[in-house]
Amino acid sequence: MEATIYVGKYKLPKNGVIPLPKTARLRVLSHYLGVDEKGNSWKDDRLTITLEDENFWPVIIKLSDHEATRLVEVLQEILEHRKSNSSEQRTYAI
Repeated sequence: MEATIYVGKYKLPKNGVIPLPKTARLRVLSHYLGVDEKGNSWKDDRLTITLEDENFWPVIIKLSDHEATRLVEVLQEILEHRKSNSSEQRTYAI
């Protein structure tokens, strides 16, 4: 997994917390298409999840197929756990 955080669009407050607008959303891409500083395009075949604030992506996470499959499994398991109304908190590392 490769994860990056970009804060260039924001002013960093003293407490280090950057609140994003309620309009921010997750975007899932089948692969990542990028452009280098010379304008050349390139492709990263990993599944990519971004946190999108308008046309800015402050968080980009690229997952191998194995990591993406594990994420789906964990999400399904946690959803089932939530349906049980258990007060036990579950956490998983991927």
